[in-house]
Amino acid sequence: FVVWEAEAYDRNLDGLWVEDFESNADRGEPSGGVGMLIPNGAGGNESNTKLEYDIVFTRTGTHILWYRASADSGNDDSIWFHLDGDRPSTRVDGNLASMSGFNGNPYEWNSNPQDGAPPMTFEIDEVGLHTISVARREDGAFVDKFIITVDPNFNPDDFGPFGPDAT
Repeated sequence: FVVWEAEAYDRNLDGLWVEDFESNADRGEPSGGVGMLIPNGAGGNESNTKLEYDIVFTRTGTHILWYRASADSGNDDSIWFHLDGDRPSTRVDGNLASMSGFNGNPYEWNSNPQDGAPPMTFEIDEVGLHTISVARREDGAFVDKFIITVDPNFNPDDFGPFGPDAT
């Protein structure tokens, strides 16, 4: 596993993503007490409104991305997935790189691309340092935590592996 909190980013490219410390009955509590939010009306775009995470991969092949996220409505419930600065080569078309499925729910785990069958997979061709990015698709999206695994049978629950304070 690679597990990290949304607020543990290496770069917030245009600064439009903000920390969200709010726990409420509808959304629930973010793991570690804080999540990240692109506020409604903040503006931004897919190219510049990104949280970037530098991750060292020790194996090649197909990897599965899980995300713990929430939204207030269907107008807020998707974010883009980027690998090394852009949509992965197998997810360039349409909404294949859009992570969705967290519409109006409390924080929950998903591995759903907006288009195509789950899970949200991507290929690593070379071991070493790669950048995973979460980019603005719809403002109003809350993101909390991410997991990368190679196990197709893995399914996180609650706060995911390593509890609410994992980084």
